[in-house]
Amino acid sequence: IEQDRDHIFKLLRSRQAFFDNVTHELKTPLTTIQGFAQLIQDNGTQDPELLETGLTHILNESARLHTMVLQLLEMSDQKLNYQLQPLDLTPLLTSVVEAMELKANRYQSHLRLTCPEHLMVRGQRDRLRQLVINLIDNAIKYGKAHETIDIAAGRRAKEKGGPAVPYLSVQNGGEGMTPEQMEHI
Repeated sequence: IEQDRDHIFKLLRSRQAFFDNVTHELKTPLTTIQGFAQLIQDNGTQDPELLETGLTHILNESARLHTMVLQLLEMSDQKLNYQLQPLDLTPLLTSVVEAMELKANRYQSHLRLTCPEHLMVRGQRDRLRQLVINLIDNAIKYGKAHETIDIAAGRRAKEKGGPAVPYLSVQNGGEGMTPEQMEHI
């Protein structure tokens, strides 16, 4: 009975630590969003640089918050269905590129999509959309101003003589990632 009690208390402490960490992680971007929104409301219209900086931070932090909420939702549903469905990746890529072009323009960049008319893959539409958004968003944020960010998709042979597999490439002119950063991907 004592072992069971100790185990239950340990689980409760672990659960509390998890919620403490989650609330801290959610509070940080919310604080940034509220702070910049207040600054913009107070005097952002008279200060174009503050307005641009504030909106950039609000957009970045709200995107980060969105990602965290999605991760929490995934964690909460242990029965999440990971079935892959056939889907045409071309309209998904076109839609995301069109939506992200506005952000690219704010960074004085441009997006260029190259892909076949129909690129059939198996996957989860929402997860693939989020992946493409994250890749393009990072290419915009960490790229250089006045550059074209190339997004390419298609099929290529995996091995000599092997079946063609789909690929997606997002390329900017940024510095790239360090070997240490690559280890975390």
